[in-house]
Amino acid sequence: MPNQEGFAKGFVAVDYPGVDDGVPLLSSFYFRYEKSGSSSPIDNHINSIRVLPAGNSEDLSPGADLGPSEVAPGKVELTYVDKDDGSASDRYFYKVAHSTLPFANARRFQFRDVGCVGKCEQMLPRPPGTNLPGFEDVFVLCGFKVFFTGNRDHHLDALSVFEDNGKLTVEFNDKNDDDTFGYLVDYALVRRLGQNIQMGEASGVATGATSATLPQGAKVIRGFRFDLRSSDHEVREVGVLTRDERLEVYYSDKKADDRFNWFVRWASIEEMVLEP
Repeated sequence: MPNQEGFAKGFVAVDYPGVDDGVPLLSSFYFRYEKSGSSSPIDNHINSIRVLPAGNSEDLSPGADLGPSEVAPGKVELTYVDKDDGSASDRYFYKVAHSTLPFANARRFQFRDVGCVGKCEQMLPRPPGTNLPGFEDVFVLCGFKVFFTGNRDHHLDALSVFEDNGKLTVEFNDKNDDDTFGYLVDYALVRRLGQNIQMGEASGVATGATSATLPQGAKVIRGFRFDLRSSDHEVREVGVLTRDERLEVYYSDKKADDRFNWFVRWASIEEMVLEP
């Protein structure tokens, strides 16, 4: 399972052994601003958040103003920055993990758009051969990128990437919902045929961070949403970490005292074993 953690500034392409061995399904992502040489928590405005692993994906939005993701083999691209793009005060800690699925068990796609304001909802094109009767494929995230256009940064109110019945929803906004953003969503459609797939959703209201108990076993992320219940704030940490029996969610500024609504949709995928 590809996984990596460390410290960075601005945009980085980190070595990610194992990412090219199959279709990388996102199982954890976490970012936290961390000032070097200080134990005091810090927060910042946000311009861009990115988690994009290597590997080929079919382009479903060739006419988009935003170019496709082309990550070098053996790498994962990460970004967690304000408009200064990695100044001395913008050091961050990252943690990212994927679970690879054999290429025969999933098809990987990406969908992009620029010019969204507050929230963007789009029906995803349905590729041929991905909707066999009785074996509907399961949407799972591989990665994502969201950014405010024009090199602007803002407080953060809502952040989401999820799918419902073929409709993709992406949110990236402050309390006014009036700032233009762009996004790239990298995802897989996982075949049900020959695989045992369990799906669920954890949700609630939390302050700063929370956790939820899940069935035992490795998990991947199908989608997520965070939304502050009052106003907006600078951001310190954001992320979803999956464990064998637990899900951890983080969404806070440096005070970690603001309540937010959240949900995370997950899946557990195992090869189906048939009795002889």
